[in-house]
Order: sequence, then structure tokens, then C-alpha cells
Amino acid sequence: MSDRDTITRRREEFAAALNRQDIPRLSALRSDDCIDMPPNRPAIRGLDAIRAYWREGFAQAETRFTVLPEHLEIDGDIAVDRFRWAAESAPLSGGASVHDEGVCVWIWHRQSDGEWKLAQAMWNSDLPQGLTVWSGFASAANSALSGEDQETIRDLVELQWTAAWIARDVNKILAMCSEDIVYMPANNPVLRGHVELRTWLEQFPKTLKFTQPVSNLEGDANRAVAHATFDAAMEVQGKSVAVVGKALCTLRKEPSGKWLAQSVCWNFDAPIPVSPENRPS
Repeated sequence: MSDRDTITRRREEFAAALNRQDIPRLSALRSDDCIDMPPNRPAIRGLDAIRAYWREGFAQAETRFTVLPEHLEIDGDIAVDRFRWAAESAPLSGGASVHDEGVCVWIWHRQSDGEWKLAQAMWNSDLPQGLTVWSGFASAANSALSGEDQETIRDLVELQWTAAWIARDVNKILAMCSEDIVYMPANNPVLRGHVELRTWLEQFPKTLKFTQPVSNLEGDANRAVAHATFDAAMEVQGKSVAVVGKALCTLRKEPSGKWLAQSVCWNFDAPIPVSPENRPS
């Protein structure tokens, strides 16, 4: 495996470990002399101090992180990794979820045993101070969706999306997604952008029925988070198979006033039945 492939995999492993709050795995990916430089607080030096920082964050919110790689430059035993990131955090104390996003630079060092480990991390949020997540774990107490925006989003998630999905109208589905959509379907790698999502949608099994009621909706004039459950029937190996599950969708309001899905994550409540003769080997 090339150095580039190794670091790419390590980046993905780090994000996955952060999402499941796996401090032992996070620690294994960091160098002993690591330094974190978050916004609006002093640098955090050393693995023990960074572990305490993780525990501080995990005790306050459950967070879903995604990373969007932009540039990776490797020179000898040092690699500079630049990417955009986004996070949706649900405070454990209750209240509205918090959306945060920004840019990050990671410095990877090749260790004496040849293993690449994350040595330095510095990031900034695109949001004003006081609305960010991993700088001080602030809550969004002032977030509130207008009644009109709530109606619009519910219509998009509950009616427009499901109708387009059943009709296999890929163009209409993509029209409801931002150009930088991050789509995280069950049992599948993350899809980024319209091109990847279109390819995946075009091979998705036929959906025979689909309802998706929104169970919780929160946000402000520019961002929203919709939690939904779904009840559907899919055509699997020529048979109708009932499936149920849940979905989390973040939405962004465009300057035009149109709401678009920016990230979608969903999974089933139970595995889809597959007959033994057609099960992948």
C-alpha cells in the first residue's frame, strides 16, 4: 500500500473512531508528542491532555463527523493533509443539535517503525464564535426554525423525496441535494457529490413503497437537522421485502431561499434477508 493510500485510510479510521467515541483507537493513531490547536482555546499538548479533551467533548455531545479531503502532500517522513470537515452534535443534556463546519490541516509523521501517525492538528470553524462545536462545545440555544421553513422541510423529506425515490426520478432527487452532498447509505461507502450519488441511485433496487415521517426537526434560519424514520418495501431478488429504519438529514438554506439536503445518513433496523444461493461470497 502506498503512503498516500495509508494516510487516506488512517484519516477515515480516525473519523470513524471519533464518531463512535473510541478513545483507544484514536490514541493509537496519534503520536506520543501530538499537539492539537483548536479555535478559541490554547494548544493542547501531549496525548494525555488530548485524551482529556476528547473525554470533555464526548461527555457533552454525541457527534457525527465527516471529512472532505482537499489536498495531501507527502515529503519524506512528513505529510500535510488539508480537508474540510462538518459535524452534527446532539447535546447529551438535551436541546437543539449543533451544526459546525470548517477547514483543517493535519500533519502526519512517519514513525521509526514506518507507521504513519497524526502528530499535529489545527482547525477553524466557518461559523461565528459561540456557535461552534469542537472549540468549546457550545450549544445553539438561539436556534429556531420558522413555521414556514418547518413546513417546507417536512414537505421535502416526507413527500417530495419519497415520491421521487419511488418514481426513480434521479434528477429530482439530486435537485433536492446540494452540490457538495455527503450521502451515507446503509452498508455502503460514503458518497460525495452529485456524480457519485447519481451512479449509486441508478443501481439501487426498485422501491415499491416508501413513507418517511419526520420525528424531530430543529435548526435556524440557515441550517436544519431532520430526524426521520422510514417504512418501505424494496424489490430484492425478485421479491418484495419490507424494510424499516431511520435517517438523519442536515439541510442548508440557499441564498435563493430553497432548502437543500447537505448530508444524509440512514440505516436499516434489521439486515435485509438474502437467500443463501444469492448471498455474496
